[in-house]
Order: sequence, then C-alpha cells, then structure tokens
Amino acid sequence: MIYKCLLVVSKLIIALFFSLLPPTGALAQESDPGQADEGSTSESKPGITVIVDAAGEVQIIDKPGAVPRPAHKGDRIPVEGTIVTGAGGQANLALSNGAFFQILENSSFSIAQFEQSSFAVVFADGGPIKKQQLEKVGADEAVVKSLDASEESWNELPSEPTESKTNFALNYGTMIGESKKLKPGSEMQITTPIGSAGIRGTIWRMTIQRVGGANANQFRVNLDVSEGRVDFGSQDGSRSVQVRAGFSMNIQATVLPTGMVFFDSIATARLTPERAQVLALAVQEASQVQQMFAAALGSPDVLINTLQALQGVDVNNPQAMADATLSLLTGDAAQIQQISNIVSALIITRAEPFVAQRVAIEVVSALLTQSPNLAPSVVGGVVATTTMAAKNGIARLAFSQILTRAAVVSAATSAPGQVAALTASGVSVATTRGTETIAPAIASAVVGAAITSLPTQAGLIAAWAINSAARSNAKPAVVEVVISAIATSVLVNAAYAEISNGADQKTAERAAAEVAEAIRKNSANTPFSGVIEFATDASMIQESINQAIMHYERGEAPNTDGSTGIPGGAKSLGDTTYKSKVEIPLPGQPNESKETPKVTTGGNSTTKSKKVIVQATPTPTPTPHPSNR
Repeated sequence: MIYKCLLVVSKLIIALFFSLLPPTGALAQESDPGQADEGSTSESKPGITVIVDAAGEVQIIDKPGAVPRPAHKGDRIPVEGTIVTGAGGQANLALSNGAFFQILENSSFSIAQFEQSSFAVVFADGGPIKKQQLEKVGADEAVVKSLDASEESWNELPSEPTESKTNFALNYGTMIGESKKLKPGSEMQITTPIGSAGIRGTIWRMTIQRVGGANANQFRVNLDVSEGRVDFGSQDGSRSVQVRAGFSMNIQATVLPTGMVFFDSIATARLTPERAQVLALAVQEASQVQQMFAAALGSPDVLINTLQALQGVDVNNPQAMADATLSLLTGDAAQIQQISNIVSALIITRAEPFVAQRVAIEVVSALLTQSPNLAPSVVGGVVATTTMAAKNGIARLAFSQILTRAAVVSAATSAPGQVAALTASGVSVATTRGTETIAPAIASAVVGAAITSLPTQAGLIAAWAINSAARSNAKPAVVEVVISAIATSVLVNAAYAEISNGADQKTAERAAAEVAEAIRKNSANTPFSGVIEFATDASMIQESINQAIMHYERGEAPNTDGSTGIPGGAKSLGDTTYKSKVEIPLPGQPNESKETPKVTTGGNSTTKSKKVIVQATPTPTPTPHPSNR
C-alpha cells in the first residue's frame, strides 16, 4: 500500500554542490545521447540519498556491522548504508540523481555505490547549472542557498542533471522506483540474491522473496515495468530477460551452497491494470517528494546574465547596484522576480550589515520607478531570498526581517497603488517557502512595512495578507502561525500609529479594535476563521496597546513581528512624513490592474465597486543592528 500521507513534504531547498569519483558498474540504464555532460568526469564525490518520509518500523544501518538506528525524515543514507523496514514500515527516498524509491514493508535496501558529477542548482525550466559555471560569474554557495525553491524544477528535468554511477541492492522485500533518463556514461543497477536488474526504464516495481522459509535456498523475483525497460540477468551473465513497458516478469531460482544460481522458471505477461495503477500512484506521489532537490526558481540564463551584469559592481554602493540592476529590467514579471531574488541574494550575503538595507531600498526604488506594476514581482523576489537565507542559516532571521521591511517600504513608496498586491505576493512567498518559525516572521515583516506606508488601511492590508496566506499551499500549521503573526503585527502597528501621532490610549485602543473588526470581516470565511477570531479578540487588542506604548516610550518603531523594538519611534521620527493620495483595492485575489478585485470568501465572491482614498504616511525605515554574517 502506498502511504500518501507520508509524502506531504515541506518545501525545502538543498543547494547541491556535488562532485563525484569515477566509478564502475555493470548493467546500465539507457543513457540520453542528446545531452553531453561537460566536465562530468572531474570533481566527484558520493551522491546524496535522503529519507523524505518514514512510517512504522524503519531503521538505518550506516555500514556493515554497525548497530541499527531509528530512521527519521531528513536522515541521509550513506554509501555502504542499508535501510530496513519492518511490518507496516515504509521509507521514501529522494536521490540527487533524480531518482525516487519507495522501500515497502519487510524490506532491506542497500547502497553499494553512488557517485555523481558536480552540479549546483536546477531551475524550474529544467536547466541545471554547474558549480564551475557559477564560480565564473562569482556565485558562491551562500548566494545559491539564498535563492528561491521551486517544487517543479526537479520534476521537469528530462534527464538526470549530471553523470552518475549507482549500484544498489534489494536484499529482500519490495521497492518501487522512478528514475530520470540517465546521461551518457551513467549506470544504474540493482542487485538481488539471484541476479541484477539494469535499469533502462523509469518506472518499475521489484520484489524478491524466499520460497519455503527464512533459510530456504529458493527465491522468487517479480518485476513490473510501466515505463521504459529493465534487463534482469543472472550474476554470471548466462541468463538475461528483457522486461519492457507494460509487462511483468516472474523468475524462480535456486541458490546453491557454492553461490551458483539456477533459474528454475521464467515467465512474462502483460501488466495487470491493478499493478499498473499501483505504479501510477507511486509516480504521482514521487513528483511531490522530488522537490527535496528543487532549487532556484526561474531560468539558468537569467541567473548567469544577472550575475555577469553585477560582476565587479560594488555591492556596498547603493547607486551602482541600482544602476546595474536597472540595466536588466524587462517587462516580464517572472524574470523580474528572479532578478530581484538574485540581486537580493548578493546583497544579503555580501553587503555590509549597515549598508545592505540602503542598497535594497535603492534597487527596489530604481526598478519600480520604471515599472510600478512590477511591485508584487519585485517584493516576491526579495522575500524569497530573505526567507531562504534565514531558513538555510545564511543570514540571521532578524536581519532578514529588516531587509524585508526595507524593501517593502521602498516598494510601497514607489508604487503606492500596488500596496495590497505586493503585500499579498510577499506573504504568499513567505508562507509557502518558510517554516513555522521563519514564515510568520517574514510575513509579518511584509505586513508591518506595508502598514507603515498606509497606516489608515491596516485592516484591508491585513485581510489581503491573511487571505493570501490561507490560499497558499503551505502546511496548515504554518498558515496558522502566519495568520496569528500578521494579526499581532497589524494590531500593534495600528495602535502605534495613533500613539505616535499624539493620541491617547483610548483612541489607540479604538483604532486597534477597528482594525481587528476589519480583519475578521474580510477574512471570516477562510478555513482559518477560528485562528483569526482568537488573534483579534479583546485580550489581544489590549496586549497590542501595551506593546505599542512600550515601543513609543523607548523611542522604537514596532518591529515586524509586533513585539521587538527597532530604532524609529518618538526619538527618531523627525519631520520625514508626507501625504499622498493613493487607491487600494479591497481584499481578494491580487490584481495588478486598476479594477477593484473580488473579495474571496471561502469559495464565494462578491465585487466591491467603491474605491477607497487613503493617506499614505510612511515613517523612516529602521536601521539594522544585527549582523548578517
């Protein structure tokens, strides 16, 4: 049985810098003659096999003779390692050559050899980038790990990213495999006690069983192939059976005490509809698992062109970075999001901490001065970087929040009519890409910065953000903490806006209550309405007042999560505010046009015809104090 629940995998990025050793091998999967593998014979090391989910009794034996240990999601199986499943156990494995294996119950699977040539990252269009290519344009590991994750990228690869040599062993039990078409020189074989399977096809299932008890010397092998081809042969090469797509094979064999194997019977037949369905389900689920090895969103050409354009540019010079980025401007929203992603990765990994914020502001402003309607894409790219940088330990979370806030304030100032859409875009990316710790921090940074620019529209901005988070495909637990963080941030910021303008506590409380009501009204029909009610109740409103007063008295602006202070309050506001009329659409699906979008209400939608005129009153962007090193 396939355990679908095991395969809901969090969207992770593994920026892989693989280099692997020259190997040996026997039966090889049919390679792809149309794709040369430039430089694949140099710099090699073992490939990576990750347990993306495990259920029931599953153990890892790291090397022959080692003590078994419990297997957990995220564990790696080393070369020479074995994974063993008991009754009801199952392990789902993703490999860095694009293969996916399900090891079913009562099975033993070993990795005798796994070597792979180097690559760095795979893009959504299926194009891999090698380590050497990135080094030529100045992209180090920190930059790559700060890029966005896309679950589609690995699945759309027509073949494995680089040459690999693998030799696995199914000692007993059942496994289901789905593998990419291999490159010239690559090999994949799976040995059993009675012979070896040369994997020349992409979707298959194999079972090896003893006949007559644990100590019997007779074995039965069943092999189903739904796509491609598998060649199964005896160890000495005297017998070989070719199993093509749509066929099933059964072999009974006897293993003599000397180790010699005799095939007693061989039979092939068409694959039954039931077995074909099992394989189809496994492949469908494999596409969800392989996102473990997904990497950068976009195109390798855009990455190379962007890094080339920025090569030699002083990353600590805001104007120089803005000019260089502006030269890359296109009208394509997806490309602009990727460019913003890459530029932000350079800023967050290389700029001095106290300059990085200013650089980000200048870059965002330059892009949106030319094309304000691209604000959601620019913010999406920046948020993708800050989320991934925090998640992968490239930057401290506090620094990622500060850089996010600076970029959003800059975007809102340059494109005030796009505030709702850019907020929704940033929150969606943060919720989808982040963890339960990272996602709420970055999402509330986006919302807090948007409200800094449009304080009178806090309720509408929050509703856009909450609806966007609720529509994301993130885990419910992540969505819940994001919604709670957004509500907290909005209430504190709303109260602070009144207090910083000289209002008394009662007025601030009334403003926070109005925002809370607007959030509940415009987000009531999401699946997370209970979370929203709790996060905006009377006790949370009172808590928001207390925090807002604390921030103001300390001379701080409310930080992005509504709880921590950063410079920008009563002692640092100065005379820097300005007023301007802007139009903001009501909550719903983000829409870059000037037409008012629909309000999403749990499957039903209504159209708001009235547009709201608001006053924009941004406060200074805070100066970062944590280091991003």
